[in-house]
This record gives sequence, C-alpha cells and structure tokens, in this order.
Amino acid sequence: LEMKLVVAVTLLALFAIVLSGSSAEPVKKGKHFTLEDLQDEKFEEEVGFGNWLVRFCSPKNPACTSTQDDWEDFVHTDDISLLNLGQVDCHKDEDLCIDYGARKELPVYTLFLEDGQQKVISVGKHIPTKQLWKEVATIVDGKVTTLYDTNYDDEVAFGEWIVVFLNSWDMHSRIMMPDWKKMAQKHSASTPSLRFARVDCGQSPRTCAIEDIDLTPTIKYFWKDRVRSYEADRNIAVYQTEWSTEKIWAWYKETKTIFQEGRSFDELDRERLDKVEQAKTQRTEAEKAEAKKKKK
Repeated sequence: LEMKLVVAVTLLALFAIVLSGSSAEPVKKGKHFTLEDLQDEKFEEEVGFGNWLVRFCSPKNPACTSTQDDWEDFVHTDDISLLNLGQVDCHKDEDLCIDYGARKELPVYTLFLEDGQQKVISVGKHIPTKQLWKEVATIVDGKVTTLYDTNYDDEVAFGEWIVVFLNSWDMHSRIMMPDWKKMAQKHSASTPSLRFARVDCGQSPRTCAIEDIDLTPTIKYFWKDRVRSYEADRNIAVYQTEWSTEKIWAWYKETKTIFQEGRSFDELDRERLDKVEQAKTQRTEAEKAEAKKKKK
C-alpha cells in the first residue's frame, strides 16, 4: 500500500510539472520586449521623440488579423536598433487613424522620424517581415551601419570606422542621431573608405563595457590599430555647438592626419601649447610697444 501511495504521489507530481510547463507562455527572444499601444491623447507626444514605426490596424479587419503573426515576428526582430514600435487600434481610436490616413485599407505602416518627417511604408497590403525591415532600415539608418555585440569585433577590426555609442533613452543621443545620419550621407561619397556606425549600449552592453563607455553619446575613430575618442563639453547650453557635425568632421580629419603621419597626440598638444605661448609673447610685446609709444 505504501509503495502504491509513493507511485501515485510521484505520478501526480510529474503530471503537475507537465501542466505547469505547458501553460507557461513562450519566451520571445529579440531586441524589443515592449510594443506600445498608442492612443489619441498622447500620440503626438510619444512619436515626437526618436524613430517610430506605427501599425494602424483593427482586430475587426480580416487583413489585420491575417498579418498579425508577421507583425509579431517583426516586433521581435534582432536587427532593429533605436526604433520604437507602436500600434493603434483603429476600432477604438477611429479618429486618430483617419487623421493619419488609415481608413478602410488596413493595415497601414507609417514611419515617424526623429527629424519630424513621416513616411508611409505600406497601405492595405501584406508585407513580409524581411521586406518591411529592409524598407525601414534603408530610411532610418541611411549610410549608418548598426553594430551589435555579435558583429562589433569582427567589423571594427578591419578598415576605417567612426562609431557613435548611444542610448535610446538618452536625450543627448536623440539629438545626435539625426545629425549623425546627415553627416554620413554628406561624406560617404567623398570618403568611401570610412564606415559610419552606431552602437546602442542598451542592446549591446558587452561592446560598450569593453570600450569603457560611461557617457553617451561617445564617438570613437578607429584606424588600423589606433583609436581616438572625441572630447567636448556636454553642457546642454553649448552641446549643439560643441557636438556639431562640422566640429566632429574637423576632429576626424585632424585625427586621421595624425594617425597617417605616425605622430602622437602628445606632440599635437605640445604644438598647440607652443602656439598659445607664442601668441601670448607676441601680445605682450605688442602691449609693451604700445605702452612705449604712449610714454613718448
């Protein structure tokens, strides 16, 4: 009897384990673990920061329900970086959908870009996950390559790279990213050997830890086995001036020249100090000469 009781208890325990395992929700892997349900009241406030891909759809629409699995696949795509994802239920927020051109033909996929522009990706048709990502990446990233923990070491080890390390939640990073893309678009043709890239530290923590990224954004230039970080005032009052693309590009050209000539930045600092001292000496001599004139 005791043996039968032990067997029965064991079987019940195993059965409970099976039940608990089967009822658990599957864990979806990917960069995005949140999908914002956007509503009329805060819609403009939400999409006003960063890049957003928004899906306008309705659970009452057959085209929406038939493409829901593809949308969920896209939400958990590992390649997405610095892209916020949102969805609007057109059954609940009909006016909001009408305002953004989502009427009878659903689903509608629209990009809201950090520079204020809007781009409708697709209206009323099925768009496979890979195609959707390709179209979005082309618009969002432009000439900028997104690097991750999985490919950073292999990519940066070869060639010439200028990399910005960001955090998607950081205001300074959000200010930087539109200008970074514009700089890449402006200079890619004239400097084909230079690769522009970005790393999201929230999604690639190992890389940012290895590179000692304490503050974002941080910019680093890699050329062969040499690397240099851009340093400038981060105070918000002067940030847009000190971190302008013009200053960053001038810094890049100076850095590359020093690297190519095989010089050190200690030498450059000494040269600058010498110039400062010469200027002071000239100013002092000029002041003395002016004082002598006044005495006469």
